[in-house]
Amino acid sequence: NIYLITPPGNVYKYPGWGIYQAIMKSKNEKRLSNIVLLGDSVANQLFPNSNEDEKIYSIAGNKAIGMPGQYFLLKNCIAANPNIDTQILLFNPFTFQSTLNNELTYHYFIKTFYLDEYKVDYTDNLINALKDIPFKSLSQIPHIKSTAWAPLYNPELLSIDSLFSDISIEYLEKIAQLANTNNIAVRLVPCPVSQNKKTLLESMIKATNLNSLNALFNIELYLSQIVFLPDDEFIDGIHLKNPKKHLGSLTAAIF
Repeated sequence: NIYLITPPGNVYKYPGWGIYQAIMKSKNEKRLSNIVLLGDSVANQLFPNSNEDEKIYSIAGNKAIGMPGQYFLLKNCIAANPNIDTQILLFNPFTFQSTLNNELTYHYFIKTFYLDEYKVDYTDNLINALKDIPFKSLSQIPHIKSTAWAPLYNPELLSIDSLFSDISIEYLEKIAQLANTNNIAVRLVPCPVSQNKKTLLESMIKATNLNSLNALFNIELYLSQIVFLPDDEFIDGIHLKNPKKHLGSLTAAIF
């Protein structure tokens, strides 16, 4: 269940609201389009999950839900209405580094996906990533779930040389398997990346074994299609200042 209990004037202002929006939309039996888009917060800038679109049905989330959250959204969507032709995965390449072991996990993953309906698809790696996060059992209490409260949790950040965390690889494989079982075509499309991050990205690509993922998604094609933009096109090095400016080229890449 999703509880929307907030003080007057603060509706939708608590962290994670956009993920609740994606979950509700993923469970909607009625869709205007059979092209479903999964993505991170940059994808959600370009194709907001709050919008209804006849071309693309966006259930974009953010980096903080990791690939497990993306998998759960897709599984919801197929269960609600299996009539999906194409699945678009629109991601900034650095999103794949997510390990789900950080201070944002409680708001964006524990409150939203720490439920029995999703736990059946938790892998050992995911369980291990979440094990040290305190007060998980309190996360579904309405006055906690729909507020800005979260326990203090500042784990040591893991250093990842590769572009893909183990958890991302596991759940990308599960996404591919789910799509294949349901005869859904999959397209992996990159969000624009800051020119300032090009050298870092190239070094991570060199440290990444792409063989297994290439068989599923043609990762090399995805990486070759990344568009690098000047840093002044971004708010914070990741999010776009003017998403509409780049919407045409992204839409063309998808279709």
